[in-house]
Amino acid sequence: MRICHLLAADTTEDDLIVISGLLAALDARRFEQCVASVDGPTADRARQALGLVVRRIELRWGGYAAFARRNWIANWRPNVVHVWSGESSLMTGLGGFDEPAVVISAAPGRLGADGARRRADRLPSGATMICDSRSVRDTFVRRGLDAARCVVVPPGVEAPAPGDARGVLTREALGLAANQPVLLTSGPPSRQGGQYDAVWAAALLQQIFPDVRLIVPGDSPERARLERFVRGFRLPQILICTRHRWPFHQLTALADVFVVPALTDVPTGPIVRAMAAGLPVVSSDVPAMRERIDEATTGLFTPPGEPTQLAGAILRLLDDPELRGRFARAARQQTTEAYPLETCVRQYEAVYEQASGRVGAPSGER
Repeated sequence: MRICHLLAADTTEDDLIVISGLLAALDARRFEQCVASVDGPTADRARQALGLVVRRIELRWGGYAAFARRNWIANWRPNVVHVWSGESSLMTGLGGFDEPAVVISAAPGRLGADGARRRADRLPSGATMICDSRSVRDTFVRRGLDAARCVVVPPGVEAPAPGDARGVLTREALGLAANQPVLLTSGPPSRQGGQYDAVWAAALLQQIFPDVRLIVPGDSPERARLERFVRGFRLPQILICTRHRWPFHQLTALADVFVVPALTDVPTGPIVRAMAAGLPVVSSDVPAMRERIDEATTGLFTPPGEPTQLAGAILRLLDDPELRGRFARAARQQTTEAYPLETCVRQYEAVYEQASGRVGAPSGER
């Protein structure tokens, strides 16, 4: 079977982590895989992250449909195209292809609430939507997607051995002192990701920890607005936007607490990876996070959009190293036991085979 992983400008660092795991695991089986991108900078980023050739393609619609088919689909003849993007134009461009089968990795923000049904209608006929939590799947079903086309594949992690730094980024590289409190959020910056609330929480914590820092990985159009926001309130020293400069596992190695200030459901992959790296979590109380975090065991919950309560929960962990360590150990153990990479890969494999018509519906959460 041939799988093409198709990227676009909104493909995230977490997506690339998952793709990397699939490339390594499925190549050892009966799959051929390639990676292609409709966006030049994303192709460069993926090439660096994955260490392989990333095809740069022009996938257009209208008068260019025959061109796109001749120069990409027909030449490589994939059985499945896995789209790691929610760009509406890309969905429309794939809409005319009966083959290959189309699989789409979903996140609520990629098909926003405004016009969601209209955007859902643009999905290729028969496309399979992969969601990483039951809550996200339910969101898309409420927005008009056929429940039979939505499959849940929880994140998978390969835990590093204790003490394995994996080329750890030093704090000095980011201008951080050895004992400086560091908060890490999931990225990229977005309105629904709640990074503005995380900035306010860090500003409140600065009254007790003057040198506290907040790291936001990844890049998006919202990053520049977030940076203007902190400059406007004369708080630029609080925020570090790393863009795509540092791998996520290096950032988890230097952080003290992982903060998920989301205003609504967001992808859960970064949370699982942070917990597997031994980070305690402070999260907004949204349904998808409830599927991954055990309150008072691996993390703490606060109401969405309440930076004061978010700051209070973070303070509780920063002020209590014993509690922070207990949460960290539990988070690492529970996530590595509950979300092994091999299980995740097997479920993706089943989705690909089912989408291409080779087997019945995949097992796993439905």
